[in-house]
Amino acid sequence: MRHAFMLSDLYYHIGVIPSAQEMAFEAYVASNQGGSPRSLLRLVETNLISGEYRVAEKYISLLEKTLFYKKEATRFRQYLFNDQMIEENSLLGFKRGSFYNGEFVLSKNLVVLLEPLLMNPSPGSVALDYLTSILLLNKDLKKFEDLRQLYYGTEVWPELTIHQQEAVVAIYQNSPFEWQPNGVTKEVEQHFISFDQDMRQKRGNLNFEKIMEDKYGKTLWYHLIFVQQ
Repeated sequence: MRHAFMLSDLYYHIGVIPSAQEMAFEAYVASNQGGSPRSLLRLVETNLISGEYRVAEKYISLLEKTLFYKKEATRFRQYLFNDQMIEENSLLGFKRGSFYNGEFVLSKNLVVLLEPLLMNPSPGSVALDYLTSILLLNKDLKKFEDLRQLYYGTEVWPELTIHQQEAVVAIYQNSPFEWQPNGVTKEVEQHFISFDQDMRQKRGNLNFEKIMEDKYGKTLWYHLIFVQQ
């Protein structure tokens, strides 16, 4: 569920509304708590943007029954069947305009979509953040490394984030002498040594995965090993 909602966020902020909606629905269905209000909210937004007002109304009705999202749902109700209000809304209107902007938005191959944007100095860093996040969420380390080889150390990609450093460690796991020359800090290196030791020493514990999640759940290494696609 977490993986699906993170992808929904990425698609939504880039403007790929059909895919944002698909991932939000997947996250809602996969929720083990009888439905995710955050996913419902995203389904409201995406259906308003796409003009599917009756579907949006159904999700608004469900959201109005929640404790913390009731006011937000009621606020969105005024947008139902009101194209003018949506087009005048700075966020919904902008995304509706992008939604009907042909192949750019409908393409689900975000790697192909985003890579050309890296060379534009203004949104380049945003495109890079989204692109690398998608690749790492999808465990596509080969494509990540291909991009890193092309752009790391340039104006487009001057330094690595922590998760990007974790990806470098994962790629060169058997060649630790490659870590620091490729942008990995001592802190990330030491964190991986601790992760690797715990993987070896605590594997036999009954609550092994919970131990690893509590300590390393926010790392790419945990995601690569424990999170199912």
